[in-house]
Amino acid sequence: MVEVEPAEFLISAIKTTEDDRSFVVRGYNLSGHEISVRMKPWRTFTRVERVNLAEERLAIIQPSQDGNFKIKVHEHEIITVLFGDW
Repeated sequence: MVEVEPAEFLISAIKTTEDDRSFVVRGYNLSGHEISVRMKPWRTFTRVERVNLAEERLAIIQPSQDGNFKIKVHEHEIITVLFGDW
């Protein structure tokens, strides 16, 4: 469903949003240092956002044409990314 690199980043949840229009990927950095995480969903989406645990927007992410993107994740940090077509 979602390819993720490096191995120090562990996906802990994949779920649909309350309105079933989007999905959320949550994961965390297992390492003791900042890492650059590459994510590639199974298809491209028109919107990708970094959100908080309440799924409120923190930042818009600009994926490449094939849908993949990189995001910095601090040591032991949990992140949530929302994928949608709205």
